Amino acid sequence: MRELNLLCLSVCLSFSLSINAQDSRSRVQNLINSMNSFSHFGQVESRCQEQQEESSFNLDEVHSHQAVGMYLSSGEGINDPGLQFQRTLKKYPKTKSFLWYSGTALSFDEKDAKSKHKCKALASNTGEIEGKHCGLSGLLESAKQQGATVQIGFESNKFEDGKIKNLDVTQLAKELEDPNSEVRKNVISYAKKLKESGAAIVLRPLSEMNDKGMAWNIQTHKKIDDFAKSWKLMKKIFDEEGAENVKFSFNPIDYGYRPSSVYSVKQLIRKIGPENIDIAGLNIYPTSEYSVPTPLKDSVVRWKRIYKAEGLGNKPFMIGESNVLGNKHSSQQIKDKQKGKWMKDALEYFESVNSNSNLEDDIQNFTIFNGFEKGGKYAIHENSPSDNAIDSHLQ
Repeated sequence: MRELNLLCLSVCLSFSLSINAQDSRSRVQNLINSMNSFSHFGQVESRCQEQQEESSFNLDEVHSHQAVGMYLSSGEGINDPGLQFQRTLKKYPKTKSFLWYSGTALSFDEKDAKSKHKCKALASNTGEIEGKHCGLSGLLESAKQQGATVQIGFESNKFEDGKIKNLDVTQLAKELEDPNSEVRKNVISYAKKLKESGAAIVLRPLSEMNDKGMAWNIQTHKKIDDFAKSWKLMKKIFDEEGAENVKFSFNPIDYGYRPSSVYSVKQLIRKIGPENIDIAGLNIYPTSEYSVPTPLKDSVVRWKRIYKAEGLGNKPFMIGESNVLGNKHSSQQIKDKQKGKWMKDALEYFESVNSNSNLEDDIQNFTIFNGFEKGGKYAIHENSPSDNAIDSHLQ
């Protein structure tokens, strides 16, 4: 799925609604109703700003909310997280989570300034957004006002010869061990700034590590060792800075059952140590090369069993990204029906596990991917079969 993730242009959003056992069905229905329009963003309404100002922020409460959400690529040239968050609030005023990608190549301030440039020009020219909301710093403050979690996919890269270059875990470990390394200094800058923000943050270092297409993959024992070393070095930096508001989420990818991939993940968990993992996460992209995509429930049950066996059974479980994103069938109609059924079943399963009293079954967050497919259309767009299936299954 990395080729699809690259289409996010490093800016990804998610919206969510908090769900509890008493009114989960009605709240999910409200979510479905809020998904009816994907066609425009428009100007942020004053009611969204008023709601933000009235929101109270409780770090522990925000970190523990249960939510179902959308992961949405920007699809344009202004890759600013603050701008995209404000546009998301316009469409989905009850947004409670937001997903964005960053990495080790630039310091927090450098990345913040780089993303703000076009956003501030837009703020000045159109008035669509206030300049103070631009950038990662603007996102963090807005998220606090909204009572939302910020999820950051933190990737391994380095700025070299005027370009950002991906690093494998062996290279990353060496950089993090070197006190004079710019990469290490950049990680420290994130730890400091994210702590200072006071926002509820889920950091996903080097996610989808069991996908061989990732630069930071764990295809050999040597890479498993170096990945664990890199993870613990980053975790130590954040701990030393006192960034207690930042939770480290361990996020492999499930894209069909692959025993060798699962074996590598088990070995990695043991090397990292459960004490260095705050959240047992998972990105789920079900295989759809056959008649029916793998149900979300099958992936969740399998991985929860794996996590429990490896000492992560008491950690919050979170689905960082998920959806059915195309297949090899020649018939578009079959593909769309598959996707619609999968989405209906996935939402029903999420609702059911979070409505019972068994905390071990809870899913803290279920974020639905809505990036671009071939042809330039969103995976879930207005009046698409998937969108219609979501609308109809709770009516």
